[in-house]
Amino acid sequence: MSKFVTGKELSEVVYNILFEAKEKLLLVSPYIKLDAYFRKILDQHAHNPQLSLTVVFGKNPTRSISRDDLDYFCKFPNITLVHAPNLHAKYYANETKGVVTSINLYEYSFQHNIEFGVCSERPQRVEKMLLESLNSKSVDDQAFTQAVSIASSHDVIFARRPCFKFHKGLFAKLTKGKDYLDPAILFNAVEELLHNRPYQSRRLSEFPAEVEFSQTLAQTLPDRAEVVATGPTSWSSTSTTYSEPQQDRAHWGRPTETAPHQGYCIRTGEPIPFNPDRPFSYAAYKSWASFGNDDYPEHYCHKTGQPSRGRTSMRYPILMRF
Repeated sequence: MSKFVTGKELSEVVYNILFEAKEKLLLVSPYIKLDAYFRKILDQHAHNPQLSLTVVFGKNPTRSISRDDLDYFCKFPNITLVHAPNLHAKYYANETKGVVTSINLYEYSFQHNIEFGVCSERPQRVEKMLLESLNSKSVDDQAFTQAVSIASSHDVIFARRPCFKFHKGLFAKLTKGKDYLDPAILFNAVEELLHNRPYQSRRLSEFPAEVEFSQTLAQTLPDRAEVVATGPTSWSSTSTTYSEPQQDRAHWGRPTETAPHQGYCIRTGEPIPFNPDRPFSYAAYKSWASFGNDDYPEHYCHKTGQPSRGRTSMRYPILMRF
């Protein structure tokens, strides 16, 4: 059954869709700006690997969504971020209900704009069987299908999936078949998108719903000669690399006179050459490499040297707001 909503009732519909999601949450909005209230609602899903969260945003990525909000979404264990440049539609849905609306997922819109929409719930079993017999679909089914089609036909810029270790035999019965481990980042092109750099085009269908622990492990022992011949050792989930210079460690420390730009180590604050792919001094990098956590909070901005209070990391070494 569909219902026209506007004003406070529209806001409550969107809030409830976000809050009540158990298995799926689909957010389609050209512009996204989360205030403290939106984050409070979404925080309850931040550690739930069973909830599949898909966020589709559009327009100019540096204007349509903030870096803080991108970072916030990237922390969810089962998340896909999709960029659709020509997106103008707005749709929010969970596994039972959805709303087609004029309102962006933007704090100002919810507080000041005149907006309205049509909300509907998925049909119950009897109603669904009747619709199927008539070769028809409910309004919400049609809207959900269209939103998924948009998400599936545009570039994924970030994908993170829950990682499980599966058991067999008697032990599987005792443990319900699998153990949940840390989520795995399968793809990350956030930096490339924000800095207008080329990145590999990936689609939603390319990513599994979950990852088996064995799939994250190398199947054969790497050959040292082959690794050395191909260059530096990979250090993160992205395509960037990090290695020790063979002749002069000054590359990792204070910049020489020939260095084109000066940066700062995000852990110690000491001056180093500016290179967002290598935001550590060599000594600090060796300390970081013992754990290899791309998202570990660091202390300084690589570009300005200003204290970051944990808002920088190896993945995001530069404060977007200085």
